[in-house]
Amino acid sequence: MSNAKNNKKSEPKDKRKQSLKLYSIGTIIILVVIVLVSNILFEKVLGKHMSFDFSLSNQNSISQESIDFIKGLPDDTKIRIVGLMDRPTSLNNNPMRYIVPLLDDYANKSGGKITVEYVNPETYPSILKELDRENVYDLKKDQFAVYYQGKVIAVEPYDCFTYDSTYAQQGYMFPTANAVEYSFTNAIANITSGFTAKAYFVTGLQCDESTQLKHIMSSLGFETADLAVSDSFAIPDDCDLLIINNPQTDISEKVKTVMSDYINNGGDFIVAVNFYNNVGESYPKLNAVLNMMNLNIDNYVIRENDATYALDQTGFAALITRTDNYTLFSSSSQFRSSYSRPVRAYDNPYSYIKTDAVLTTSSTATAVQIDENNNVHEFENAKTYNVAMYATYEGMSDPPCCYVFGTSDFTSDSYISSYGYNDANVQFIRNCIRDITGLNDYNNVQIQSKPLDDYSIDSTKVTSSNASVMTIVFMVVVPLALVVVAAVVYNKRKNL
Repeated sequence: MSNAKNNKKSEPKDKRKQSLKLYSIGTIIILVVIVLVSNILFEKVLGKHMSFDFSLSNQNSISQESIDFIKGLPDDTKIRIVGLMDRPTSLNNNPMRYIVPLLDDYANKSGGKITVEYVNPETYPSILKELDRENVYDLKKDQFAVYYQGKVIAVEPYDCFTYDSTYAQQGYMFPTANAVEYSFTNAIANITSGFTAKAYFVTGLQCDESTQLKHIMSSLGFETADLAVSDSFAIPDDCDLLIINNPQTDISEKVKTVMSDYINNGGDFIVAVNFYNNVGESYPKLNAVLNMMNLNIDNYVIRENDATYALDQTGFAALITRTDNYTLFSSSSQFRSSYSRPVRAYDNPYSYIKTDAVLTTSSTATAVQIDENNNVHEFENAKTYNVAMYATYEGMSDPPCCYVFGTSDFTSDSYISSYGYNDANVQFIRNCIRDITGLNDYNNVQIQSKPLDDYSIDSTKVTSSNASVMTIVFMVVVPLALVVVAAVVYNKRKNL
């Protein structure tokens, strides 16, 4: 037995087998190293040029509208987009997965006009002073700063999305649309246009929350602030636009007096109301202000009787139509409205006051009165009603202007959150704001928001150039690399 063991120990090892084993292990290690190193170098050198977005929703690509706008900027334009954070290393299940690749696309397609960088102010505190020498923009960590010629627009990642208002009221942030390009292109347009303006939202009248409308106005270059109703109510001198968004109660006598003076001094304002939880409110003081612009909001709710307009069986939710003078405000001719009050011309006799119907019902709509016991009293008054009107003074160098809406379906958080920034109503109110403040004289860029996580492939985006690159990589480079490896392995095995 011991002799057998000794003989087994003394048998020579199979050197060829051992060499093949070591070579196989070494080959695998070398191959893994080559793949890792090549991947890193490929990403560093060619990664941005080898990234293609074939999705229908263009999650990682800026639109042609943004490209055309950036191309139209002067050749010496230098815009810095600075992420006040470390560049994220992982984008999975993170809202930054929508932001980081899109910002890279801005840099790639701007022709050097836009640079993107990430600097964490906790590591490099001097970046805040570099961007904001006078500390007027209150920049914070985790914001994005769009910087141009000493001016800054801060973009919050949170503001790059729209959210479901129902979930938001419960404390949950449920995003409904991607507004990253919408936010950044508008910030770039505003910071390069020279346009600055401030809008004040009147609060204290049980008004709607205006978070989404403020986001829209911020994207247009407005600074916004709240203006609470009080005994010392006053409209600041820097107010370019005053907004009363769906008040549930009438304004006070003090607000009425201040607004009257504001109009006499050429002030612009927007008012939106509806007829839902405030059926007993007739707004006598607010109407006294509107009467100065020859407008009046009636204490009725509009019922739509044309089946092609009505959106529900009651007729209180219906489509409304823009008039011919507002064709350029939206590509859509019809808009949603619900529980709308009629807005009509008052009997102010002054000829210098110009009023204009903006949004109207069908010719068969009727006005309905609802009493405190919710009894409906419908009148035989079928006709076309105005749901929104515009008014101004003629013959003045700086006349007051206003838009008055009998529905809150253009301004409310619940509506904008439900339908997103691309909705026809939202685009329409956006253009009303641009018109009343003269913003169209500065820039007219229009960017759409995008649906979230649309992974459908659009074959029309496969251009000849990126198709050629993909063909070379997968049909030439990869097969050739495998052939070379196979030849080396075969040659080595043959000589062992």
